[in-house]
Amino acid sequence: DLLFDPAKKQRPRRLMVYGPDGVGKSTFAASAPDPVFVTTEDGLRGIKGAIQFPVAKDLDTFCGYVAALKDPSHGRKTLVVDSTTGLTKLIDAAVAENAGKKSVVEIGFGKERPLQREAWDGVLNLIEDVSLAANMTVVLLGHAKNDSFKPPDGDNYNRWVPKLPDECRMAVCEWCDEYFFATYKVFTKTEGEGKAATRKAIGSGDRIMKTTGAGAFLAKRRIEMPDELPLSWDAYQYYVDGGTDEQQAG
Repeated sequence: DLLFDPAKKQRPRRLMVYGPDGVGKSTFAASAPDPVFVTTEDGLRGIKGAIQFPVAKDLDTFCGYVAALKDPSHGRKTLVVDSTTGLTKLIDAAVAENAGKKSVVEIGFGKERPLQREAWDGVLNLIEDVSLAANMTVVLLGHAKNDSFKPPDGDNYNRWVPKLPDECRMAVCEWCDEYFFATYKVFTKTEGEGKAATRKAIGSGDRIMKTTGAGAFLAKRRIEMPDELPLSWDAYQYYVDGGTDEQQAG
């Protein structure tokens, strides 16, 4: 049951959506087919119909919740982790405890990174096992941070990235089929003329997902779709249903 032929059956997808607080990430995930939330923070209040485990306060509890979903008799079709930012705190606490320290900072500069990556890999492997066994789509929700980036061929610039330690972010982004940056649609308007002209940002209130990476943010997709989608599960599912080849499109 864990084997699949991509030409006949598509593996359950692994998606991450990250962005600023309040943009609607949890509402997006709640619109997925029969979701169940494994939470690391209390962010689901007011979202109607969201089914969730109690908030996990430590990594063992979180992993226990995920493992409980391996039996498909529960009937849930989407596993939602809300959020990866909170999960990082649980992982760091477990890494520090295993090392006999009060925090990962005490482990020593740089020495904590392979331990964090190893722990993240273990969690992702568990989620993948459950996803395949129970045929569940996985949605990871995360906060965003503004990070400085130095490309090898140009000057430094800032960009939005998932709020995770660098090596752990790489692990998560590589593991996901898609990861999208959720934000608000913004237009610019020029006011004044000549040297006195200024450009003003105007928000429309529309919530969108960026599906392809650009200078200002990280994003990835493996199926053909527009560079920008409404922050709507139906908009995403439309292109998932129409895709047959998993070729890197972004």
